[in-house]
Amino acid sequence: MVIQGKNRRIVTFASSILLAFLLVSAPFLQSCSLPEQGPASNPPANQQSNAASEQPSASNPLASPQSSAVSIHVFDVGEGLAVLIDDGEYEVIIDGGEKRFGAAFSAYLASYVDGSIEYVIATHSHADHVGGLTQIYADYQVDHTIYGDTGTSRQYEDFENAAKAEPGSDFKNDETETITLSEGVTLSILDVVDDDKNTNNNSVISVLDAGGIKTLITGDAEERTEKLLASSIGEVTLFIVGHHGSETSSSQVFLDEIRPEFGIISSQGPIKGSYYNPDIEVLRRLAALGTELYATYRSGTIVATIDGGSIHLSPPASERITPENYQNAA
Repeated sequence: MVIQGKNRRIVTFASSILLAFLLVSAPFLQSCSLPEQGPASNPPANQQSNAASEQPSASNPLASPQSSAVSIHVFDVGEGLAVLIDDGEYEVIIDGGEKRFGAAFSAYLASYVDGSIEYVIATHSHADHVGGLTQIYADYQVDHTIYGDTGTSRQYEDFENAAKAEPGSDFKNDETETITLSEGVTLSILDVVDDDKNTNNNSVISVLDAGGIKTLITGDAEERTEKLLASSIGEVTLFIVGHHGSETSSSQVFLDEIRPEFGIISSQGPIKGSYYNPDIEVLRRLAALGTELYATYRSGTIVATIDGGSIHLSPPASERITPENYQNAA
């Protein structure tokens, strides 16, 4: 049908009235409409809660820059120890393995360090604990250094010289103190033994408490130091197993007190025809307590993530170390 003359003007006028009405009433009509049920709508409150409590994946232990998670990274340095504690803007390094691992450990830290490294802790003077730290001072600003004892090896001397030359930084022997990191997260330093002829016993003892989840790091402390620690720590969730799982540490009395839920062993593992750690008896003691054990020689670098009142370790359960599978590997 063709609309002509006056009729066309009437239709045009009516159309204008209708368009104006729709523009004025659109907000009201929108406010009365039913909520969308598609993927863009917000999930119910219980689903939001569940999503927030999900554990981050092993491949991405810190889910986002806004995450409140605290992570403990046990870097694979073979028969040695190198640990990063990452608590948002706060970073603490405990030991650095031998010198040959320094560059790799330093490169690994680059994804986590925000500005300066607040603390470097050298548990004791052995090369497999302090050697790699020299590179850290070359690549990052370190605010504070705490050491357990001094030594005479070249790797120790390089570490001490680097630490003392660090601009605006202090270098001090361990003393009992509690360091506050972020809200609800503390790092307690326990000065248990000094000047023992067995340097392992001079190791700095560190207890990280993140919302009640405790991680214990004892360096190479042996049975003498463990006895002096009795009744001062209580149960812990995670134990970085002392002295790479050596028979000189992780005594039964000590383990009965700390009763760790999880254990991480930093060692080179079973090497046929050679002395190696961990010791089978130590594994049996921990297994008897129900401790879930993992080791860097099997899983590489291991990350424990504490978030929302729970802890998650990066290795799959299939990589758990037991006395049985360890003996078979040896």
